[in-house]
Amino acid sequence: MKFTLRKPNYQLVLSVAAILLSLCGLLVSGYQAKIARENQQMSVWPHLHFDAERDEQDFELAVANDGVGPAIIRQTDLRYAGKPASDHITFLKTMERTKVPDSLRAGGHNYRSFLPGDVLKVGDEKGLYTIRDNNLLADTLQGIMQDSVFQFRVTYSDVYDNCWQVIYRQDRNTITKLRNCPD
Repeated sequence: MKFTLRKPNYQLVLSVAAILLSLCGLLVSGYQAKIARENQQMSVWPHLHFDAERDEQDFELAVANDGVGPAIIRQTDLRYAGKPASDHITFLKTMERTKVPDSLRAGGHNYRSFLPGDVLKVGDEKGLYTIRDNNLLADTLQGIMQDSVFQFRVTYSDVYDNCWQVIYRQDRNTITKLRNCPD
């Protein structure tokens, strides 16, 4: 038995090589599109944090957006001793009335709402509670917020519906990226 070598079919070899190169190009393009999409989403990530400031007779609790995109508030949840509060303004006014006598509640008070649907743009800060010229009231509210049973949680998203949750507890912010946004 005699074997003869056939002349290689160069057209077939070149065709197969072209198909393989095309498939490689398609894979690279898909990967580049995925990276571009991730970069586009990261370019608008918000970063919320709470900031409590105390000086002399004043106290302020604010929430700020130090990210690179707007923060859309999805949910707010304030808990004290494990019990949810209907909203932060009602909670603080109730705590103020129960812990500080009427005669000692002089000075400026400012409570601002913070509701689902609110938007904090890049660099914005929203003062949630401000107490001016009342050392006792400022001490009381600061003490409540530093208490281990106080927790303020805010769930927020970017414009692409990526969600995070910031929890303010004992003067610390804990931020967690969520897998799914709440409705």
